[in-house]
Amino acid sequence: LRMNKKDVRQLATENGVTIAVSQPMLTTRRDARHDTTDIDDVVAGHAMHYSALGYTAAEIAQVLDLSLRQVWNIGKAYRFEFRQQRESDTP
Repeated sequence: LRMNKKDVRQLATENGVTIAVSQPMLTTRRDARHDTTDIDDVVAGHAMHYSALGYTAAEIAQVLDLSLRQVWNIGKAYRFEFRQQRESDTP
């Protein structure tokens, strides 16, 4: 159940409870798990395009001025797998 501060206060007053101090109980670490909040669809599209051209994740990060972690997180968020190494031209 997710409630904002206003909803919590309203529920408390309806039930006769006073809230002296209100602080968040726990801050989620969403940014650490998925650092794609500042990455938009256009950047993700560019990353996938470079991957289709044969670029590795490290090269994509360098070209798009991203960290390698951000590139991997784009892959997680968009369910797309990036290469770690270049495919060799010889069979």
